[in-house]
Amino acid sequence: MPKSKADSAMAKEALEAVKAMVPDPKLAEKILKRRLYNREQQRRHRSNKAEEIVRLRGEVAELETEKAGLADSGGDDEMDTMLPWKEVSCGILECIEDTSQSNRDMKVLRRHNHDRIQRITEATVDRISDDVSTLLFLSSHYFNQYGSVPFNDECHYHWGLDLSHIEDEAAKLAAFHRHIARAGNEFVGALAPLLHFV
Repeated sequence: MPKSKADSAMAKEALEAVKAMVPDPKLAEKILKRRLYNREQQRRHRSNKAEEIVRLRGEVAELETEKAGLADSGGDDEMDTMLPWKEVSCGILECIEDTSQSNRDMKVLRRHNHDRIQRITEATVDRISDDVSTLLFLSSHYFNQYGSVPFNDECHYHWGLDLSHIEDEAAKLAAFHRHIARAGNEFVGALAPLLHFV
């Protein structure tokens, strides 16, 4: 199978897998595009690293050739074939600094992502902090639809949803279900960009 067809088939399978987890097709497609973008960035990063390794190996080979030439023409003194100690020490220090800076950047990024996840989670917990009352409301609605508290009042109190303009009970329930589904999709959409850091 050609690579383009294989990639297309894999993309379709990935989209179907995301759709199975996320009911909203637009949100599922958005999540898939984000994942494909991240995967492409990782592939490019690996490709750039491979090219850098090839370049460095070429430079090492050139230095080895130059060193061998100096050894052939410069007598028996081993010191003549050694690199200057200042260049070696500067190179080592630069490598150490680059590694340390990369580690610092990764720690900052990880801390930033953890803070974002914490803020989203806290906001979500605050939004559904009255979950016990909500569950009682749902059970009372399904098993005792003629309770003392009207359905409209419960929806408005627990979910901020005004159904007073809808007369038909079935239409009210459908509007309530759409509201709950939309709230769930918003929560998944807010977390989606952070899933690859978890």
